[in-house]
Amino acid sequence: MKIRCCILFLLVLLCSRSIAQPPLQLIFSRLTKNEGLVSNAVFQTIQDKQGYLWIATQNGLQRYDGHHFLNFHSIPRDSASIPGNSISRLFIDKSERLWIVSGRRTGIFSTKSFRFREAVVPATINFVRKITQDVEGRVVLFADIPGVFVYDEKRNEFLHNHSLPNLPDSISIRDMISDTDTSRLWIASKQGLLLYDKRKKISYSGTQGPEPVLKSLGNIRNTRHPYISKDGSFWLTSWVPFAANPELYRYNREKGLSRFASIRDFYHEVWDLYEQKDGTLWIYGIGLLAYYNNKTGGLTVIPSEPYAENHIQYDVINNVFEDKDNNVWVCTNRGLFRFNSSFQVFRHVALKRLNDTAAVSVAVASVLQTKNAGLWVGTWGKGIFSYDKNMEPIPNLLNEQDRVNQQLSVVSMIERKNGDLWLGLRTGVIKIVNTQAKTVYDFKPTLLKDKMIWQILEDKKGNIWIGAHNGELIYCHAGNWRDSTHSLRVLHTGLSEISKLYEDRSGDIWICTVTNGLYTVDGNSKKITRHLTQAGPVGKSLPEEGVTSIVQFNDSLYLITGNYLNVFNSKSGTFRYLTVADGLPVEHSMGMIADRQNRVWVSLAGGLYRYDPEKNLIEEYSTRDGIINGNFELNASALTQDGKIVLGTSTDLVVFDPAKLANSSIGSNLAITGIKRAGLNLPVDSVLNLRRLSLPYDNTFLTVEFSTFSYSNRYKTKYMLEGLDKEWRTTMEEQVSYPYLPPGNYILKIKSLNAEGIESAETTELKIFVNTPFWKSWWFYAVLVLILACLLYWDGQRRIKRKELMYAMRTNIADSLHQEVNTTLNNINILSEVARIKADNDIEQSKEYIRQIQAKSSSMIVAMNDMLWSINPDNDNMPETLKRLQEYIDGLNIQSGVRFEFASDEQVKQLQLTMQVRYYFLHVFRECLDAIANSTKGKCRIHLAKEKDEMNCSFELEHTEIRANDLEKALNTPALAGRMDFINASLDSEIGRTNSLILLKLPVALASGWQNQA
Repeated sequence: MKIRCCILFLLVLLCSRSIAQPPLQLIFSRLTKNEGLVSNAVFQTIQDKQGYLWIATQNGLQRYDGHHFLNFHSIPRDSASIPGNSISRLFIDKSERLWIVSGRRTGIFSTKSFRFREAVVPATINFVRKITQDVEGRVVLFADIPGVFVYDEKRNEFLHNHSLPNLPDSISIRDMISDTDTSRLWIASKQGLLLYDKRKKISYSGTQGPEPVLKSLGNIRNTRHPYISKDGSFWLTSWVPFAANPELYRYNREKGLSRFASIRDFYHEVWDLYEQKDGTLWIYGIGLLAYYNNKTGGLTVIPSEPYAENHIQYDVINNVFEDKDNNVWVCTNRGLFRFNSSFQVFRHVALKRLNDTAAVSVAVASVLQTKNAGLWVGTWGKGIFSYDKNMEPIPNLLNEQDRVNQQLSVVSMIERKNGDLWLGLRTGVIKIVNTQAKTVYDFKPTLLKDKMIWQILEDKKGNIWIGAHNGELIYCHAGNWRDSTHSLRVLHTGLSEISKLYEDRSGDIWICTVTNGLYTVDGNSKKITRHLTQAGPVGKSLPEEGVTSIVQFNDSLYLITGNYLNVFNSKSGTFRYLTVADGLPVEHSMGMIADRQNRVWVSLAGGLYRYDPEKNLIEEYSTRDGIINGNFELNASALTQDGKIVLGTSTDLVVFDPAKLANSSIGSNLAITGIKRAGLNLPVDSVLNLRRLSLPYDNTFLTVEFSTFSYSNRYKTKYMLEGLDKEWRTTMEEQVSYPYLPPGNYILKIKSLNAEGIESAETTELKIFVNTPFWKSWWFYAVLVLILACLLYWDGQRRIKRKELMYAMRTNIADSLHQEVNTTLNNINILSEVARIKADNDIEQSKEYIRQIQAKSSSMIVAMNDMLWSINPDNDNMPETLKRLQEYIDGLNIQSGVRFEFASDEQVKQLQLTMQVRYYFLHVFRECLDAIANSTKGKCRIHLAKEKDEMNCSFELEHTEIRANDLEKALNTPALAGRMDFINASLDSEIGRTNSLILLKLPVALASGWQNQA
């Protein structure tokens, strides 16, 4: 009998060690191709010193900063690209070099330049199984062939020269680790476990030697994955591929040997072990993800749950890795999963009564923290559930009294100052429970019949206020329910469905309604003193009629929830509205409760957020924080005695400690992880090594990406572009963009803000310079000033030269006029003297002389008029010149026997002649007209035309009388020839009996050149 008892005891003990413990409440987030992975088959992850996560996939290598992926693929004929797209292994050595493995090829991938340098491996290797580093700092490679290969830095080659004993060829080394005593190596092989002492140069195998581990594990064959955990336990796997399920062994010097066989009830493989910083040891492989808890001594399997939200899905677990912030990354064939149990502050508690084997899934209607009876939870149709401070089920008086009470709908609850519990039911009954006397009384006056008791409130004076679903506000003086005839009465009706009753610090009662706004009732007079609705101007009214809850922040400020969060100032009667634009979630609020730090927590129809009125900060919490079911019920909340908050959901409870979510640490420093110009990625490391980022003036669309490399914590970003922004801006995005930057120097400053508004210790800066277009540069302006100065100087010189030329022209004209006048006056003087002499003797001859004197005088007057006309600036154009010619012609038509007709082409009117050319041309033209008028009678057609570079003036004569000799003589006088030579003109004539032609040609180019010089 004693033997049987001993055997039974041992079986129970064995079962207790192997039976799985209740699993951790792990909440997984997931990355797949939809989120940016290049393949859902993820083989390994590792984190570098800067914080980037490197991901080995079946379709390339990726770098991840928590928000953005950078992808690397193998490029044919490019030896600097990764060796293959299927990256099976990653390893970062002590020199921060990233080693990557693809098949049999391995080497170092630069995390700065993104270039790969392949290391030579023996040709006999078909694939690399593992790369690690030994205690001496040497990079060690394990492959599919026997032996351990060491990396030779100088030769860039893996050599078979590890300082191991000369083991028999039959020993197939699969893995190797260093003991806590670094002079000893543990070697796992097909033949079993070996221990090699490098100092003594002795190897032990089997159960020989003084080491207890060998004595316990020395006879095990087909060993793999040796591991020494933080508590000193030695772990070893034994497995024959495809022959049997793997067996896992743990040897502890105090507890001895533990064996874990058949971890799963179907085919599975153990591929490796990984230990977290907190000592949680993970075992993973094909069809397997499990952890060992050193405190309980059990293995717990985390199953694949493809159809469950926030759970893991897998067929194969390729790798488990913990980053610097305790995020655990699980690499599977169905994506990359992450969890962080240290950040899962929110705990879901199932609705269970004491000794229940199954939880009840029902909506929570009310929550009450009692002084001595624990936490009471009222539900819709499933009665009351009670819990202690550890949220473990405890007995409940109501349930013990009658099991029928387990079907009640308990809509509202309060605990009075005298210790009585009032429970408002859906049926209009109020159950009054005295936990000390263990009595329950049904209070059901006629006044409450069939009225759902939505809210119950006891004010500071001990009066009871009851809010019914039909909009009635009912009052019970001093809570005297035993004399309800005198103490119970209806104060107000038609208020709309009452969602919350709240007493402020002054004793006034606030009534939140579903469709009729917010009322204030004076606690003394019981009269309505304020009714806030949507009616009224913005800033003086509610943004909506529905109000779910209210909390007083200070003497004058109240926080009011509905679809928005409204801050009401009771003294000024004004509102400040917080909306989605301020970071508020879009879901409708279901309730609000203040914690001991005077911050309010607002439960939603699909989430939760915290508002800090002092700092005006909003922080949202969701599934990744541990809230699996965020469908919270209306005003189902309570503050526990130890400061925790309990919120009721549609199926269970959410419990959390607000103090644990108060992050007083300095925000994490930001690192720039990406720079894009017009959508094109720039090499970040190269840019950051520059003194500044230079941008062309015509392409300044700049996007800067950044990260804190904190994959669980959420941070806001505060940024300012110095030189453009006048104040700091805040964003929840992980990038900032500037579509256009004017030329100049800028400094982009960014820093992170944690949930408490605490800034990071360092400010990350990026200097930016936008090139100035050449037409806006200083040297361009200097050139323009120089050119303008030159132009002004040239124009000044030109004006001087023109004045000089004009002076010369006027001098020439004056000289010519002087000579002509002088000659004319001399002639007049001589003629007048001769006429005087002849006057007595020859009167006719004297008259002839007087006529010549008169002609000479007229000619001199005309010449002086021509000179004055020519030097007048108003006549400095061809149309005025043509008018002057027409005046000559009109005068001759009156005085002479020739009928002159004058015409000119339009092109002639566009010509520009200098003052001197005009003057001499007028002289030549007039003398030709005088010659024709004095020598012929008849008709003369004059035509001015421009042909190529000449101006031609033709005189076509149809004469009835002509003195040909006089005409020829008049056209060939030395004075006329001199004037034509001066302007380079020519004169041709053909004189006939009835028709004659005179052609005057003036080179226009020369005349224009003179004009340009002028």
